[in-house]
Amino acid sequence: MIKRMYKFHIIVIKYLAKELFKKRTPKELCSFLGLVAKQYFSVLLNEYKMLFRYFDKHYREELKLRKKHAGIKTDLIRALKLLQLVEKEMKEKGMPRWKIRQFFRDFYNNGEVREDVINDLMNKINGEAPNAKV
Repeated sequence: MIKRMYKFHIIVIKYLAKELFKKRTPKELCSFLGLVAKQYFSVLLNEYKMLFRYFDKHYREELKLRKKHAGIKTDLIRALKLLQLVEKEMKEKGMPRWKIRQFFRDFYNNGEVREDVINDLMNKINGEAPNAKV
């Protein structure tokens, strides 16, 4: 929070230092400064709202739950991509659809098949040669 506020103020100061020395009429300068002030206070107000929310116990708990669910969602997306990769490799090897379906039934029901596939994928990730039967 403090870093963001610090960076924000540095950016505003640099922007003003650059823009104030451009040739403007007094009327343009006043409208320019009014617009900058309006944006500045709007951003500050939002930052303070976030700060006060962070001190709220319920908001922090909700934030933890969101992060937890986001982590679970990313894990599920990665798992889905790995399963799609396995299916794609099976199709490239020329396996028929019924054999692929049987594989996924076995994958769901049989723990040994899951361990073999997971070990095979981990070996591919680590760069070793696969040794599991797919």
